[in-house]
Amino acid sequence: MYAINSSASASALTSPSVTSAADIAEVSTTSDFETFLRLLTTQMRNQDPLKPLDSTQFIAQLASFSSVEQQVATNKNLEGIQSLLAGGASGLASWLGAEVQAAMGVQWRGNPIDIEASPALGATRATLIVRGVNGEAVHRMTVDPAETAIVWNGDGADENSVYRFEVESWKGDELLGSAPGRAYATVSEIRVEHGAPVLVFPGGVRATEGDVTALRKPAV
Repeated sequence: MYAINSSASASALTSPSVTSAADIAEVSTTSDFETFLRLLTTQMRNQDPLKPLDSTQFIAQLASFSSVEQQVATNKNLEGIQSLLAGGASGLASWLGAEVQAAMGVQWRGNPIDIEASPALGATRATLIVRGVNGEAVHRMTVDPAETAIVWNGDGADENSVYRFEVESWKGDELLGSAPGRAYATVSEIRVEHGAPVLVFPGGVRATEGDVTALRKPAV
């Protein structure tokens, strides 16, 4: 492996003061990562195979490249978090500790769970199906097809396990359709994943802002 000729890159980019990996790192941190990448790439293209630098110096430049890349990425992530978690009334930070409703899994913690459902029009009966993390049905109960509010008392539940809810609508023996049940859970954390905010609930359940259908203060 040839080493990098720093003087070649300096003349190529009309930056005579940039003659080492340390200088490149300093320029990058005060400008942007693209500048650093152009400098390093130009050095590699214009290296002198007859006067290679010591391999230790080349490794040091690569280490600087990795260090600066991580610093730039960290700065961008911090800026994104600061923007997404602004503490204004409309910021998601105000949702921490609040109860939000969504069609998501809910951790069973010993208390009845309020579920909101939307049975199909014309249904003569409806069934609430409680499913475990693997989709298996752990409990079924008949509910009034005219009611949208259902309470599950935890029949068949294991402490701290996560469950999802589904409501089937029937007209006689004909299945009209099924829809997910919506339940409340307390927001315990807000993360930024792939540039977007994600709400985290007990049991590791996740939901996006777009999944939320209602928001309420926690019961005192």
